[in-house]
Amino acid sequence: MRSVRMGISSFLSAFAFVAFVWHFWHSTHAGSKSVPSVISASAAPGTRTHQNYAYDKQIRNETLGFQKVFVISLPERGDRLDAFALSSSLTGFKADVAHGVNGSTVPDAAIPSTDGLHKVNTYGMKDPHARDAVVGTWRAHLNIARTIVQERLSSALIIEDDSDWDVTLKDRLVDFGNGARHFSKHATGEKPKNPYGDNWDMLWLGHCAITECPAVDPHSSTDPNNPHPPEPTQLTQQRFLIENDATTPPPAHRFNFATIPDLSPYADTTRAVFRADFGICLYSYALSYSGAQKVLRQQAVRTKWAPIDLGMGEMCKDQAQPFNCIGVFPQLVDSHKMAGAYARDSNIDQNPKDDVREMAYTFNLKYSTRLNVDRLLRGEAPITQWPDDPEIVAAPGGTKYRVEDVQAGQTANVMPQGAVFANGEGQKTDGQPTQ
Repeated sequence: MRSVRMGISSFLSAFAFVAFVWHFWHSTHAGSKSVPSVISASAAPGTRTHQNYAYDKQIRNETLGFQKVFVISLPERGDRLDAFALSSSLTGFKADVAHGVNGSTVPDAAIPSTDGLHKVNTYGMKDPHARDAVVGTWRAHLNIARTIVQERLSSALIIEDDSDWDVTLKDRLVDFGNGARHFSKHATGEKPKNPYGDNWDMLWLGHCAITECPAVDPHSSTDPNNPHPPEPTQLTQQRFLIENDATTPPPAHRFNFATIPDLSPYADTTRAVFRADFGICLYSYALSYSGAQKVLRQQAVRTKWAPIDLGMGEMCKDQAQPFNCIGVFPQLVDSHKMAGAYARDSNIDQNPKDDVREMAYTFNLKYSTRLNVDRLLRGEAPITQWPDDPEIVAAPGGTKYRVEDVQAGQTANVMPQGAVFANGEGQKTDGQPTQ
């Protein structure tokens, strides 16, 4: 009788497992707006190698393929750290807390240049807190760069505590890792040791604007005294395209504050990885050991004040001191806007105290982790934050990769035209969506 009971129990367990799998498959393939199963694929069939799987396994670990992950959080913002801890636990990674800095504790004498600093304002108005806010942010990011150097970390991912990411972040990073390795190859053809490649300084994963490096000949002379300048060549910039990614936000829901790559020639399910020329906002980025060294040095010798994101963006652009930046668009990490008082949004921007946001949202993320927390805790499939949009169905076969050359002078960065979110917030200019 005992063996019969065990047999029945085993049968019921197996049946329950099969039922769960069928239910999940059905929920992600039927008419619901939950995450389609195709997003878990990492590349087109037939393109995977043993080495690729080794890299993928590293990226799927608890530090997302980096030696450490840091979250920047002010000690007094325990609410933000609570939300971050919950979201990261639900997506399978952990982070060490790097305390934010109150800028009032950083004297002008500890800043390389204050030229322009005391003109800092918020929303075009003089703000007595603006100086301390931007200086505190600048110092907090430099503290992490210093930690990377002091602890001899090979790499670290840095995330701000109000950031959000797709529920399938690890899958998205696997795709991005393939692109990053393409742009950080060894000249000798040696396989990289790092899952994101070995020859990068910064990976810009979460931003509010980013531009591609122009396709120019790095050997051409700009010396006006050179009597025989070399003939211009048509060297190319490359884009590593991740196609068939059903988590890519539709163009109508892409919101950025400055120039971005023009992806209008491609399907809406396309992301691009590229060498970045500039960026704004540091929602999430990674530094290699050499990148952290360069950040400490270059920020210490500035002759004019710049917020840390603009300062690092300028490092990407200034190839007199090479700083290899690799970016992605649409971004993988962005800023979450919680429901409630606007005043809770930022410790830099002093928002109007009386304004209240009725509905939470996150920029540029279709399957936001923070907006799906309750569903994930219940074991339900996540859903898009734009349920009224036409459903974008990726083609069978999972995400696919290809490299496209962009001829010199043809690299297109465009200024976004504004966007409207699910709750009606955002700005609309001429009725055209962002790209």
